[in-house]
Amino acid sequence: MKKVLFMALAAALLCSCGKNSDPEKPIEKPDPSVVPAPPEEIISNNTFVVDYFTDMKDSESYFSKRDVNVAKEYILGDVGRNSVMYFFDRMDFTVGKTSPAVKMCTNMKIYPFFAQQEASGSGVIKGCGIITKTSISDFDGLYDSSVFMSGANIHIQCGIPGRTTFYTSRIDKIAQLTEIFSKRAQKLSADAVIIGRVKNGLEKELEQVVEGQCCRSFIVIGTAGWSLYVICPPEYVCRSAESKSLVNLDYYKITIEKIKL
Repeated sequence: MKKVLFMALAAALLCSCGKNSDPEKPIEKPDPSVVPAPPEEIISNNTFVVDYFTDMKDSESYFSKRDVNVAKEYILGDVGRNSVMYFFDRMDFTVGKTSPAVKMCTNMKIYPFFAQQEASGSGVIKGCGIITKTSISDFDGLYDSSVFMSGANIHIQCGIPGRTTFYTSRIDKIAQLTEIFSKRAQKLSADAVIIGRVKNGLEKELEQVVEGQCCRSFIVIGTAGWSLYVICPPEYVCRSAESKSLVNLDYYKITIEKIKL
């Protein structure tokens, strides 16, 4: 009798456990085609700074009327020394002349590179100077008749350490950005950042293309024909791009944070 009673109680218990007046809602999986919003709180230990020197014009070489030594002192001084990389937009290469980047780095433990941004063939080649304080493991680039992108890979010392490739490219046709993603989509979705300028009027299209590639974009609208843009993979976010000036050197101090999704 006791055995029968025990089995009846057990069966009743199982039945009561099986009934659920408020069934659990199925767990919604994140849409892999949508980049999650970044955390509102900034963790300063996970941030780093990149300086992008530009006047957002395309009229002449950046150092045609500017002193290279002012830039050199900035990089080695208290204000600029914490930046991980320095870009000098329109630091053009002139055949037969020493590059301003080389002059800046002479006898110093900093390393100059040149990112070509137009086809060769003239005495002056438009481009962007890149200066790092650490040696690089790779210098990658895309070059053809209309698409030019170059970048250096360096180790970032922050709360989430690791290597990051910093590219630069000038976008005056949105097809150029589409081509860039078609050739470097995997890298741009993982550990690469692009910093450059985009022609006025293309900003919205740039945002749409970047969003379609599940990456993040940050734009500062310019009024001289060009705007600043920053493109980051999902686990990076551009937090700010402050417009600064040192003597007559105009630049943006760009703060980027590495995040965990």
